Amino acid sequence: MKFKLVTDDYSLMGSILPRWYGFAYRLPTTCRTVLCIIPLNLIVRYAYKFYWFIYRWVKSSGWQDKLDDAYRRGYTDGNATRR
Repeated sequence: MKFKLVTDDYSLMGSILPRWYGFAYRLPTTCRTVLCIIPLNLIVRYAYKFYWFIYRWVKSSGWQDKLDDAYRRGYTDGNATRR
């Protein structure tokens, strides 16, 4: 019994999960699903979510606000010139 199974999303369509394995998380870049042993799949799932939450929080701390402000300025300037 392996700790982690990585399968294609298409191979899981219409079939049941392997015995003693539960869904942990999905890899969106490769369209794969990661399955872990049932008691550990929840721990792995929430650790993965927590990691990405922290990653996005640190990554978007400065430049995202500047990008949003520039977008809003351009949008309002475009609406003002169109009228």
